[in-house]
Amino acid sequence: SLMAVFLQDIRQGDIYVTKLNFGTTNNITGYQFWLTIKEDFDLPDSQAVLNFHTTAGDYVGDDPTHGVAYLVIPPETTKLCTPGTYYYDLQVKTPQGTIITIVPTVDRYKDKIVIAPEVTQGTV
Repeated sequence: SLMAVFLQDIRQGDIYVTKLNFGTTNNITGYQFWLTIKEDFDLPDSQAVLNFHTTAGDYVGDDPTHGVAYLVIPPETTKLCTPGTYYYDLQVKTPQGTIITIVPTVDRYKDKIVIAPEVTQGTV
C-alpha cells in the first residue's frame, strides 16, 4: 500500500486533522510542531510541497496540560499542495529546545505520504 504508515494521507482542498497524544501525564505546553512534505530529502524547506507549523494550544481542541495537541491544516492550505507521493516528517521542538522527529521512525524513514487530488472544486 502507498498509504503512509504513521499519518493519514492528505486530500487536496480538505481540512487535515491529526491528533498528537503524548499521554495525560505529559504537559506539552509550548511544544512546537512542524510537518514538512518534500519530493526529495535534500531539497531546501523553501521548496517543500507543504511546510506547516503549529504550537500546542493554538487549536481550540488542544489540551496541552494533558499531553494532547492537534495538527490542523486548513483546506485553503491543502488546496495549494500539488498531488503526488512524497517524503515527510513531523518534528517537535520543546520549550527547552530539544528537537525530535516524531514520525516516521528511523527504520521507516523512506515512508511516503500521498496528497490526493480533489475532484469537486466549486464548494460554497
